[in-house]
Amino acid sequence: MSTFSELNDDLFVREVLWRELPEGRSRIVELEEEQRRRAVEVKEDERRLAIDLGSEDIGDLHMYELASDVLVYGALERLLAAEEPDEELALRCSRVIELLLGSGRPGVTQMVSIRITDYLLGYIEPWLRFKEFAGPHLRAEVESRKQYYTGPF
Repeated sequence: MSTFSELNDDLFVREVLWRELPEGRSRIVELEEEQRRRAVEVKEDERRLAIDLGSEDIGDLHMYELASDVLVYGALERLLAAEEPDEELALRCSRVIELLLGSGRPGVTQMVSIRITDYLLGYIEPWLRFKEFAGPHLRAEVESRKQYYTGPF
């Protein structure tokens, strides 16, 4: 496996999710297969445009799609819907978020704000259930963004 520093943001997010959330691997594989099927249908001009926009390969999954499908819908929703949260899963979700926010990658940090923080704070109940597992990066992110949301933090 490459070191994380050698990966573009999309592949970095994929590798973090693959490593930390093994239950999401089948969804990552499904998303990659869907992306490859879409890539076959793309005209050559669109393929060049995608590469110009920063995708190393038209088959790369975008980090926003990965975070939404694997972390938010695949892990956090299941975790927070349970009567008693699975502490081990909560800690792994927290570790993913901390790795993403602590990566020093502005695009990844922005994606976390848009996809993950918004999910947790958009309706305050998810945050209230998850905050005991939140690490320092997520707590700082919530502190900086809470002005845009309602609720007890």
